[in-house]
Amino acid sequence: MRLLPFWGLGVSVVWGFGFLKSWERENACMQYDWTGKLHVKQIEYRNKQFHGESRVNAMTGDVELVYPAWRRLPKYFCVLLFMLWQMLIMLVLVASWVTIYEILKATYKESYIFSTQWLLILLEGAVFGFFVDVVQWNMVVTKMGALFTHWENYRTEEQYEKALVRKLFLLDFLNYYTWFFSLAFIFVIPGLGNYLTNTFNHMFFGDAINCCFGPYVDQDGSCTVCPVGDKDATCIECVGFFTFDRRHVDLSAMFVTPIVITQSLNILLRLVAPILVRKRREKAQARADTRAQKRVREAGSMKILGSLDYEDHKESQFGNKSSSRYLEYTPSEIEVLNKKAREILFDSEQDTYDPYDDFHVLTVQYGFTVMFSMLWPLMPFACFLINSVKGRTDGYRLCKTLKRPIPRRANGIGAWKGILTTYAYIAVIVNVLLICISTGVLEFFDDVCVSDIEHQLEKQGKTLDDFIFGPDFGCLHIAWRLLFILLLEHLLIAIAYVGMQRVPHVPSWIKDVMSARENKFKELLREHELELFPPNGNNDSSGNLIGGKNTTAVSTSDKNTLSSESFRIDIKRLVGFGGNTTSMTGRSTRESNAVPSAPVSTTSVPPRSITIDPMTPLSRAPSDLEFPTSTGVRTKAREKLARQWSDSSDLA
Repeated sequence: MRLLPFWGLGVSVVWGFGFLKSWERENACMQYDWTGKLHVKQIEYRNKQFHGESRVNAMTGDVELVYPAWRRLPKYFCVLLFMLWQMLIMLVLVASWVTIYEILKATYKESYIFSTQWLLILLEGAVFGFFVDVVQWNMVVTKMGALFTHWENYRTEEQYEKALVRKLFLLDFLNYYTWFFSLAFIFVIPGLGNYLTNTFNHMFFGDAINCCFGPYVDQDGSCTVCPVGDKDATCIECVGFFTFDRRHVDLSAMFVTPIVITQSLNILLRLVAPILVRKRREKAQARADTRAQKRVREAGSMKILGSLDYEDHKESQFGNKSSSRYLEYTPSEIEVLNKKAREILFDSEQDTYDPYDDFHVLTVQYGFTVMFSMLWPLMPFACFLINSVKGRTDGYRLCKTLKRPIPRRANGIGAWKGILTTYAYIAVIVNVLLICISTGVLEFFDDVCVSDIEHQLEKQGKTLDDFIFGPDFGCLHIAWRLLFILLLEHLLIAIAYVGMQRVPHVPSWIKDVMSARENKFKELLREHELELFPPNGNNDSSGNLIGGKNTTAVSTSDKNTLSSESFRIDIKRLVGFGGNTTSMTGRSTRESNAVPSAPVSTTSVPPRSITIDPMTPLSRAPSDLEFPTSTGVRTKAREKLARQWSDSSDLA
């Protein structure tokens, strides 16, 4: 028992945050391998279903659709009501599941593996998990989440997807994890489970809030103890269906069913259902093809081919060419062609791949792993095994039962990364609460509490090996527990946060490559600067070149100097037009070919700033002599360099 907290915190803090950091680094490596950059602008796709009021943009003068943000506030309130309704439904379902669990425990005493009690409890958990994970999630939660998000009316697909992911996370957290949080933090703690059970009996069956049930009722039907309050006239046996016995709540056994059975059943349904649908449609299409071939054979292929000669020549050539060729094949060849045609038609009619279900399953398993590994130490291995099987089944499902997905540029997994990070921080708090309150593990670090637990188990003829998770508030007061919770939770979150901030999300070898590229870019930039602005190529304010020669008499030897002057003028005009890309080679060619006979004008232009993308280094090729603009992370250095260029041009 003393090793469980270290195992749970190790999985939650060390592995959970280490996995997220390793994913960030791997994502940076993949992005660099694909694009050669680390910050790639993601394309924003317009939401086709967006609507709003037409208004004129004061900056551009274009007419744009505008949807005020305050109009989404009532819709957010409706989403909140739906979430509360979902949580209430889940609490009722959990209370029903616990009641049936108690009935099976009381009816069938034998609890060994493959006994009647074991099989019925396993079946109960599978049915409940199937309803929560498959029926309620796929048919209610996801559809309502998409409906609310569409109702909120977002402008771009990216905004729509982020809002949908956040909404599904909240709905999933309340829908799926309510089962486990209610078992771990309500039914295990003395008094809370009794109060919740009596509340449901009072709401649905009209019982008194102080009625007794299950373990508090003797064989004569009278209350031995009132679970909620003092024994009074209202302390009678409950008429309601709900019952509960804290001694039967085994948290470690309750997590096996949803992880192993429900997830396996979900994988099986996602794989088998599309295959059965495809086989059924292929058989129906094969029967239709067989009937069509039978009609062709009965009518006679030669008669059909002969009738084509009496039609218009052009129509016969273009409209019936494939038909006539079709009739020339043998029946076996026709069957092969029909089979291929059926596959193509079926592929075109298949469903489009939706990544939300896969992301949902993976985030749920990540949440189980980091939050509840202490309750069931085999949780990480079970999730790893399920994901290994799921990877193979998903590959078959993508290739055989779904349309080919349309690729879209992305920098990562988007909002799901924030969801995983949220799970990781919540898991730290959950594990601390499990250690200090729910499981009773904290008592095993006190010898007095251990002796008390042994004494209580000896009365029941049990040992410490038969200990069931649950706190003993008589041994360790709630005030000390809260103090341990505050200290341990703050310490672990601080360690996790510092680790996430201090460990770089970009590998060192990528930083070295980027630094070498940046240095090479700066060297090339300095070389181009010296070529464009030689130190002895200045001119005075009167328009005369240094050395006393006027530009009115342009000789062959002065063309290079004049070309340099033209470059200076173009650079001064170029600076400041962010977003444009001006070819300096083109400017040089135009200025060299059109040599003026008058003095070159050097009208002063106010200096402006220029920003250059560090990921696009200049080269010596004429086609590459361009200044691409960007808003990179090193804009200050390039702005300073551009100001030096402008100042040198002004002083010339």
